[in-house]
Amino acid sequence: MAELNRETVDRTPPATPAGDGLVRWYQKSTLRAAAIDDVVYLAKLPGGCRVSWIRIDNGALGAGSSVQVGWKNDAETNATGFIASQATAAAGNGGGFIAPKVFEEDTYVIATVKGGAATGDLELQVDYTYLGHR
Repeated sequence: MAELNRETVDRTPPATPAGDGLVRWYQKSTLRAAAIDDVVYLAKLPGGCRVSWIRIDNGALGAGSSVQVGWKNDAETNATGFIASQATAAAGNGGGFIAPKVFEEDTYVIATVKGGAATGDLELQVDYTYLGHR
């Protein structure tokens, strides 16, 4: 299992929230022969945010491939917390409104490759409200 794209995500600052604290974050990641169980870091969310909507758009990534989308921080990892499984052999998208999830610390949105090697683009869109550190 390899961890892919973490350095790039760490260098990308989170978006500045508008007056109401709402942020729509967009991040595109290109996979190059990502293997089964590789973890792709898609975004880094600031501590003190509440996620309410998430979507993944994908190109045709490879025969039999799929992704799970979740989160990882120092307190917990949940590989399927946002999207349990999204088929990626053909171009498509998945996700939508979710039960709101509050993260008290900086948190990565991650995708785990399943089913087969994946090559192509994954595009993440996530809506969160910045509540501030409590």
